[in-house]
Amino acid sequence: MADEDLEQVHSAIKVWIDVGLKLGTKFDESMATINARMDALQKNTPRSIRLPFASTYPASGSLFLDLGTPESGRFWELALVGIGGTEITDTRAGSAGLYIVSSITNSTTGGMINLGDRAATLPNVAFYSRGQFPVQANEHLVLVIFGGTAGQIYAGNVLVNSFDVAAAGGKTVNEV
Repeated sequence: MADEDLEQVHSAIKVWIDVGLKLGTKFDESMATINARMDALQKNTPRSIRLPFASTYPASGSLFLDLGTPESGRFWELALVGIGGTEITDTRAGSAGLYIVSSITNSTTGGMINLGDRAATLPNVAFYSRGQFPVQANEHLVLVIFGGTAGQIYAGNVLVNSFDVAAAGGKTVNEV
């Protein structure tokens, strides 16, 4: 092969390598954009979590149920609370209070300061709008039944939507 032919082959190979590198770079940029958009979508997509419960009313005092706390880096928005007997047709004595408390200390609710909602009669079902009832990672969602009947089973279900804190830009929601 003549030097001139080798020169053309080298030029052609160089052009193809150059094109391959540019295509690879564009592909990497496109994948980075797609991944960033997927991460943003994931952060803004809530996970729905059911928190079912059933417990027997004690012989004295009130029935205290700690329904949990969001995991670190997440917050909850309450969507639904249903409480009563084991069936929707079971009427139960008593009333219920739903609280958001920062610490659990032996059945203490913190009273009206921490009250989020109440049910005057049981059974009761309540629905909540987006942003109406947020629970932060350092808080507990607590349900307390007052004036119930000793030995009876009280049951229900709570539905929360769990959001990544980054979905709120790292800001606390519903600041007043």
